[in-house]
Amino acid sequence: MISRFLFGLVHYLFFAFPLSYWFADRFFLQTYTYNVVIGWSVFVLSVAGVLLLAIATVSTQAIKAALTNPVTSLRDE
Repeated sequence: MISRFLFGLVHYLFFAFPLSYWFADRFFLQTYTYNVVIGWSVFVLSVAGVLLLAIATVSTQAIKAALTNPVTSLRDE
């Protein structure tokens, strides 16, 4: 479950971060008087943060589902 989720997330990030870097550098940061350069380390750290958050979220939901008693779930439905 988590591998499918992370596979999709990595593909989305693969396209989103170069596009956001290009957009920020081309249209936003060039308008300042003093040129500001964004390093790739900002994007690497943000990718790591997004992946850690995704793993924590999916793991928490999987553990919660595994510990739930199926009998109580079936009674409610």
